[in-house]
Formats: sequence, structure tokens, C-alpha cells
Amino acid sequence: MNSVVKGFKMKSFAEKLLEKKPLITAEFWIDEKIDQNSIQQRVKFYDERIDALNVVDNPGSNVRTSPIVVAHLLQELNLEPIVHLTCRDRNRSALESDLLGMHLLELKNVLALSGDYPTLGNRPQTKPVFDLDSVQLLGLIQKMKEEQNFLFCAGAVINLNPEQVEWQILKMNQKIKVGARFFQTQPIWKVEDFIKFKSAIRPDESGQSAIPILAGILVLKSAKMAKFINEHIPGLTIPTNIVEEMETATDQKEKGIEIATRLARDLITLAEGIYLMTMGADEKVAKILEQIKILLT
Repeated sequence: MNSVVKGFKMKSFAEKLLEKKPLITAEFWIDEKIDQNSIQQRVKFYDERIDALNVVDNPGSNVRTSPIVVAHLLQELNLEPIVHLTCRDRNRSALESDLLGMHLLELKNVLALSGDYPTLGNRPQTKPVFDLDSVQLLGLIQKMKEEQNFLFCAGAVINLNPEQVEWQILKMNQKIKVGARFFQTQPIWKVEDFIKFKSAIRPDESGQSAIPILAGILVLKSAKMAKFINEHIPGLTIPTNIVEEMETATDQKEKGIEIATRLARDLITLAEGIYLMTMGADEKVAKILEQIKILLT
């Protein structure tokens, strides 16, 4: 990867959504010790192949630096951020205030999420808010766009649970009707689950079939991490064969990259792009992109 970050602003993320070229987004994890120096060091792993960086909002309900502040710092480094906003920690007034702040800072991309429950995080005594849900938050963003002429590009999340395909498509339709312009999925472990979901989508008045879907790929660090997710994270299930593949690997970190690369090769040809999640291990994004670069040309 280049040591100097190249420009991302020749075309905006919103403009790229209208093109047929596969999009690549990556998660920019906010850890406890993040500062301006660490941000500058970490972005060296990204180049022009990354279309946007997802800036997480108190991931796993763990208290972290504001994603708006971090996104602003990334933008000053000429990277295009997607700010995650969760309904878990804010009422509608606070969400609107944050969106006004984003507009002032010219942060245009936002991903609307409900958020993990606080008991999962490092402040389990925290009272959840959930004044709005993710659909209502998208509606608030759309209202601000219409009434105040804000240029937000709003996205949303879908979980491709093979047992809830029709329910997820219903939620997807609701989000499209209130302004979602793109979707990023929760981690996918079986390519056939994505194929099943895409085949179930039918064109309708919401324009559902035209909305880009970026397939989520989580890079596992270890078998222990996989087991923790299965035991403690609602809605996410890592198949037994993947857990066993991690357990029997000589180098579990490299095996995690290998599995993610395998999924990326398949999913980037089926989806409108991929969303790489490494939980702060930015160098893994570089390795995966090197392995699939022939598919990006």
C-alpha cells in the first residue's frame, strides 16, 4: 500500500453509488486509545481502492470517541467517511443535533442503525434510549434533506438471516421508502445465503432492485472470537465449519484473512460491493485487497 493516502474526492461516495463498478468500504474501528497520531498511522493502509470508511458508533455498546469527530479527522486526511449513528444512545433531539453538526462539517454519508443493547458493552448499567428506530431515523434524515436542503447520503443495514428473508425484505422496503440509498449487510458466512436473498428481491414501487447492497465480511481473529460472537451477539451466527476451520489452523489470524478473502472473491461478483470489517486491524484490509485486486480492475 502507498504510504501517502491518495485522494478520494474526485467522485463522492454518493456519485459512485450510481455507477456499476463494485464498491469497497471498510470499517474504521474506534478503540480506546485512538488519537490523531494513531489515525494518521492507520490510514496508511488505505488507498484509492477504498471508496469510503465506515466510522463506528460505540461498537458493541462500548463507549468510544464520537464517530463524528473521528470522521471529521478522516475527512481532513482526504478520506471519505460514512458516519454510523445509532438510536441506542440518543433521543430524536440529540440525533437531529448530531446531523446538524455533520452538515456543518460537510459530512454527508450516514448509516442509520438501531445499535447493540447496552448490556453487551463496557457500561452495562447504561439506560438505552431507542426514542427512534432505524427506519424512523432514516425518515428524520430525509425530512432534513427535504426541508433544509441537506445533502445527506443515507444508508442502512440488513441481516441476511436465511430464516427471515421475507421479513428482512419487508424492512428493506420500509427503509428505501424513507430514503435509504444503499445497504450494508451484517457479516455473511455462506455465499448461498446472499444468493437466496438477492433472488427473493423483486422490483416494486420502492425501486428496491436498484439499491446497491454491499456484502459484509468480518475478518475473524481467532476461534475464540467466533465462539464469543455465537454465544453473546444476537442475530449473528458463525457456521460450525468456519469455527472448526479456525480451531484447526496453525495460524488463526492468517486463516481469518484467508476465509475473508475467499468470501470477498465470491461476493464481489454477486453484490454491488463489499464491506470489510476488521475491528481495527487495518493491515488486513490491505492484504485482502491485494488478493482480489484482479477483480477490481
